[in-house]
Amino acid sequence: MKIKIGLFETKYYYNNDNDFHNENGPAIEYKNGTKLWYYNGIFLGDSGNGYTQKKFEQWLRLKAFQ
Repeated sequence: MKIKIGLFETKYYYNNDNDFHNENGPAIEYKNGTKLWYYNGIFLGDSGNGYTQKKFEQWLRLKAFQ
């Protein structure tokens, strides 16, 4: 996993294919607190619409059974 700190201190997490990806939390974190969750480039949700770390962890557990 690669981490880049961008403009306005935004944190971006990438996998080896340069897709947004973070198995431990949001793949994009804005300085204002907004967070976006991605898994291998697939957008899962954002904190502005009620998506949380808990929902992400639930999704990961379900994915493990597929």
